Amino acid sequence: MRSITDSLQNSAALLANVEARLAAARRAGGLPDLGETPLPPATLDSRAGDLGALLVGMKHAVAALKSANHGVLAIQALVGGLAELAEAAASGARPLDQAATLYDAELARLDQIAEATCYGRTQLIDGSDPEALTVLFNGTSASTTPRTLPELALTAAGLGLTPAATAWTGPEGAAASRQELAQAATTLAEAAASLTQALGTVQIRQDFTSQLIATLRTVTHPDPDAAGRKPPALQSLAPAAQANQAVLRLFT
Repeated sequence: MRSITDSLQNSAALLANVEARLAAARRAGGLPDLGETPLPPATLDSRAGDLGALLVGMKHAVAALKSANHGVLAIQALVGGLAELAEAAASGARPLDQAATLYDAELARLDQIAEATCYGRTQLIDGSDPEALTVLFNGTSASTTPRTLPELALTAAGLGLTPAATAWTGPEGAAASRQELAQAATTLAEAAASLTQALGTVQIRQDFTSQLIATLRTVTHPDPDAAGRKPPALQSLAPAAQANQAVLRLFT
């Protein structure tokens, strides 16, 4: 608990320090001193431009990840239907040959969904390009550390699903398919979790980068009618700081 309160205090102190420096810069009609020496407008503008370039990649990544998530949801629903079909064939509730034909047709549809799930030319779930999505959060060159999504191959073959035409020689074949589908469901759940985590990470950095760009623009190109207003990034941090103080009061 002590480490949590220390962290909250440090966050509040940092916010207060940045606010004080920005306020002093506005009063002096100059630039904020956020380090040992003030940063010139050209440097801040250049950094805002660099961040803007990174933001384009983040927006692309968010759209691609959302598309992939929709594809995984569709495949999960389809796998659920396949499991019911295999159960009906294994139990004799449905003629084996009829169920096998429907099963393989649904497997073909699964492949179509995996291959059609893309944003632009970025395909994330069919296993065609494991390096399809690389997002830079800092810097503007490949020398920085990227965040790359792990390989996802969610086609019928990639999920280990055997066509009924070759496997369903009897009810026991349909029963074996049920086991394959159970494993596929686990794989899909892990893929969905991976995509959701990646999406959340990129969205957080996207929001932060957007706020930081707006703050840099505000500092270098101030609005004369907004002298009393805080830059966007500080506006977003202020409620968090107030919440921090409320929590701190519970332990002091």
